[in-house]
Amino acid sequence: MQPISLENEVKVWRRIHRMVTEAQSRYATTLEEDNQLLEEDDKEKKYSYNERNCILFRQGEKIILRFLQIAGERFLKLLTMSQKEARKEVNSYKGFEPCSDYFRQTILPLLVNPNGKYES
Repeated sequence: MQPISLENEVKVWRRIHRMVTEAQSRYATTLEEDNQLLEEDDKEKKYSYNERNCILFRQGEKIILRFLQIAGERFLKLLTMSQKEARKEVNSYKGFEPCSDYFRQTILPLLVNPNGKYES
């Protein structure tokens, strides 16, 4: 499926970023705090089976939200670059492999070259 437009991708990633920020704000704890709770439970067995599973579930949601937050920030930055600049930038990212197909198939075709023309 071909991307619609650069403007559309920017709108989508801005919306995703807003949704992620809103979702993260609804939690009483941060991902780091949940990680700490689980570490403490590993040592002290403070929580019941159900309580621990609830923390694990919440932690998983926050990991996904963090991934989307970072991906959104990166894609919004990449969408302001030329293809050459974006390729160089992506090479500096760690853990970007899950997004590489989207980057190649959707982001790169939308980026303009330094002369202001779309590259293919």
